[in-house]
Amino acid sequence: MKHTSIVLSLLFSLLFVSNKATAQLGIKAGVNFSSLQFFDENFDDFNEEFITGYQIGAVYHVGLGNKLSFQPEAAFHTLGGQINNELLGDIERNYNYLILNGLLNYNLIGNNDGLSLRITGGVFGGYALNATATSTSGGATEKTDIDFEEEGFDRSNVGYVVGVGVKLNDFLVSLRASFGVTEIGSIESAFGNGATTYKTREFSLVGAYLF
Repeated sequence: MKHTSIVLSLLFSLLFVSNKATAQLGIKAGVNFSSLQFFDENFDDFNEEFITGYQIGAVYHVGLGNKLSFQPEAAFHTLGGQINNELLGDIERNYNYLILNGLLNYNLIGNNDGLSLRITGGVFGGYALNATATSTSGGATEKTDIDFEEEGFDRSNVGYVVGVGVKLNDFLVSLRASFGVTEIGSIESAFGNGATTYKTREFSLVGAYLF
């Protein structure tokens, strides 16, 4: 939670970076391809599979001159991932997240008033509203709701975002990659001596319209 508080404070403080900025509020939606990146010091033969989800929310675009813009966002995301190996079987986690992004755009070509090709970088802070776990082993499948407190999973998640996009007047389209730095959970090690931890990883195609 400490990391999440720092990121959220940064996002809100950046809302006031310019008194003379041109600002527009908008809506956004996109498709996500996400997986969980697993870490086990004893064994790394995980077949990490992507699952498809979506995101929908609001965007606030603040032009900072011709080349730069600041872009905070708030959105609902569905993401997760699946792994498969001989020892653990099939394990899938599905999360519903509220995510805040703080993004800085730089126009490689063009400017903020018309057509521009841009690169994007920034940070995100997320909070898991709920989640489910589905395990398949020996032909049997079990789906359960994750109890974050009882099972010791972390609802908070922070990380970084990189991407590339196009802005045409009031329309935005971007390809992004988001990588969590928080170990949001763990499962019992396949070798019975410790835990296998995991972090989020998400690739997305996002479109937005500014009013």
